[in-house]
Amino acid sequence: MAAKRAVGRAAMSIPGLLGVINSLRVTPLSPRSDQRITSDVRAALLKAGMAGRSPEVKVVDGVVHLSGTVASIEAQRTSEDAAWSVPGVEQVVNDTVVTALCPRSDQEMLHDVNLALSYLGIGSKTVSAEVRNGTVYLRGRVESEFQKLAVERAVAWTPCVVEVVDELNVTPRPAN
Repeated sequence: MAAKRAVGRAAMSIPGLLGVINSLRVTPLSPRSDQRITSDVRAALLKAGMAGRSPEVKVVDGVVHLSGTVASIEAQRTSEDAAWSVPGVEQVVNDTVVTALCPRSDQEMLHDVNLALSYLGIGSKTVSAEVRNGTVYLRGRVESEFQKLAVERAVAWTPCVVEVVDELNVTPRPAN
């Protein structure tokens, strides 16, 4: 009720207003226990395909804390998205660490990164990639923010990529 009155008082402070009819209905939220949220976040992680290397989940006052290791950037993002999908979650703190469990050399990964870039129609004359210890460094130019995001996502989905450092510049193609 205090919130309803506060909204009414705030509305009355608007210059030129003659009156306020406050028809707001205050409905208390049915609070969900941290234990229930924890259970639902774990289920959401399984549903999102995170069964093998699911992060650890701890919930305090509706705030989900994810920790542990995940195998890729996409797994890190997927785990956070899964946590946010659960009703009652107030905030997600994602402290997971990406560690690749892939025994692939940087050279093998670079080959796959360049293949992903070629599928997007990005040539090596405009974008170059370098792989060091599973981290891909992208340099060069693309024509739009959309293309930049597409390149970053395609590279992040490449098996065994631990991190993508995007140093791409957006330079629109000159009009003919």
